[in-house]
Amino acid sequence: MNLRRLKWVAIVSPALFLILLELVRAHYLESPPVSWMRWLVPITIMVVGVFAFSHFVFGLLARMQAEILQRNRHLTATNQILSAFAQSRDLEQVLTLALKRLMDVVEVEFGVICFLDEGPRELVALASCGVPSEIAEKMERMKLGNGLEAEVSRSGRPAVIEDAAADPRVMEGLKMLGVRSMILLPLKSKGTVRGLGFIGSQRLRKFSHLDVELLRAAGGQIAMAFENMSLFNETQKQSQRLRILVELGMDLAAELSLDALLQRVVNFSRDLVGARFGALSVLEREGKIGRFLTSGLSSEEVARIGSPPRGLGLLGLILKEGRPLRLSEITAHPSSVGFPPGHPAMKSLLGVPMVSRGTVIGSLYLADKEDGHEFTGADQDGVAMLAAQAAVAIENARLYEQLEDLARLRERERIAMDLHDGVIQSIYAIGLNLEGCVDLNDEDPQEMEHRVLKAVDGLNEVIREIRNYIFDLRLDRSGTKTLKQVLEDAAKELRLTALIEADIITEGPSEEPSTERTVQLSYIVREAIANIIKHAKATSATLRLSARSDHFVLSVRDNGVGFGPEQSAASSGQGLRNMMERAREIGGNLAVTSGPGVGTEVAVTLQLVRNEEGRGHG
Repeated sequence: MNLRRLKWVAIVSPALFLILLELVRAHYLESPPVSWMRWLVPITIMVVGVFAFSHFVFGLLARMQAEILQRNRHLTATNQILSAFAQSRDLEQVLTLALKRLMDVVEVEFGVICFLDEGPRELVALASCGVPSEIAEKMERMKLGNGLEAEVSRSGRPAVIEDAAADPRVMEGLKMLGVRSMILLPLKSKGTVRGLGFIGSQRLRKFSHLDVELLRAAGGQIAMAFENMSLFNETQKQSQRLRILVELGMDLAAELSLDALLQRVVNFSRDLVGARFGALSVLEREGKIGRFLTSGLSSEEVARIGSPPRGLGLLGLILKEGRPLRLSEITAHPSSVGFPPGHPAMKSLLGVPMVSRGTVIGSLYLADKEDGHEFTGADQDGVAMLAAQAAVAIENARLYEQLEDLARLRERERIAMDLHDGVIQSIYAIGLNLEGCVDLNDEDPQEMEHRVLKAVDGLNEVIREIRNYIFDLRLDRSGTKTLKQVLEDAAKELRLTALIEADIITEGPSEEPSTERTVQLSYIVREAIANIIKHAKATSATLRLSARSDHFVLSVRDNGVGFGPEQSAASSGQGLRNMMERAREIGGNLAVTSGPGVGTEVAVTLQLVRNEEGRGHG
């Protein structure tokens, strides 16, 4: 039974009972019986009273029922919105679903939800329903201004407009939609307005307090979704920053080429903060910009810009003061000197110095974020961490370059000394011999012929010696050859260059030393082979590799003329010193054993290094 039928039952039943009661009283209890006119008046009064009372009570019940039904609809809509927020991370999809549900409950035709971007003070439309596409495009990003939207944003209270056409505070765009009645709702969470919601209708209507309460509750949920999404995005950004920093740290640890390292740094810095342009400068020892690398610019743009900067203006300010600089407008800074012709336009700037041991060695520059926002403090902190890593890596790369230069210098000195002591002395002696041939041309032609042939033999010996140096310079320095391959190459060189028979003997386990030790041992072997070719006058040589459980011995022995103790002291030149130094560098001992007429043996003894599995390695 519905409320309307119950209402009439409640009116008719008491009325009939009162009429019957009055009839009984009038005919049976009254003496003499009253006339029908006297009887009709109280009956009419009672019926009217019952009707009025019942109508009032049931009208109140009807309003309560309608309010309960509306509250139920609002609770259902609220639960559906909460469920949507809990089930999806796609903010635009969830907001569109929430907006449609609110519009259905409040019975309106238009709706827009905007996020408040505090930086540029703009409203960014994230969801809209019922709005034509051409107007929705204009509403995608709007300045907050000083109208009704700014008022609601400042006060945090909703604005209910019953006739938008008569209210000058309403935006013209909304009036173009034909909106008559509307609610502008602040989306507020934790006392802060995160955005604005617009609900409107083309009909003149009044919004109930329940409608406003529903929209307020839904607005709080939407604002909380904004906040949660912002926290999620910030967490994602922090995670990405950490990933980029870790990747860069690994790359910087592996990269020793300074130019490649610097390009990695400037590329990573752009990715770290989402910048459109990036640049990196490195100071040379005299304080001038030596290296300047860019990222985000094409080769044509770099060519149009021309020569790199000299450290004037804002770039020079960061290098001079050694402090970060974050600007929303580059040209507004007093130290800005503008851009050269052909330079792309840039608005915002983040500059961070690279400091090593208290000294500025360069700086990182980022310009114009991809999303159009300004650089934040979090961006600055991330780039500062990257700059600190880069400064250490740059110093390491510089030290590596210095070590390489020092190694090349030592190698040049070694080759120069060997050539001076060997090849140049031989050529000098040959020259003296040939000078003496001029006087023997008429006196003793046979002696002159003997000396010329001897000079030819000497030149052939010099050629073989030069070949040996060339072979030594072509030695595999990449560490890819095994020690056994090094010995095979040395034996081959003895056979082909000096016509000396060479044998290779390996004893014990076939364990290979480490790459570093193999490279150093290969130099020692080549030096020993060179000495055999130059001095030993040998006909055979033996290259032996003996491996034991805890050490191994590498030896090179020849059957040449050898030398005594006094000769050893006199002839201990740069070559022997080099061999002994290389053996010490890899933790080994070098011993040279020789005697007149018994040949010479060069032996290196190395302890094996145990790894965790107990296997021996050099």
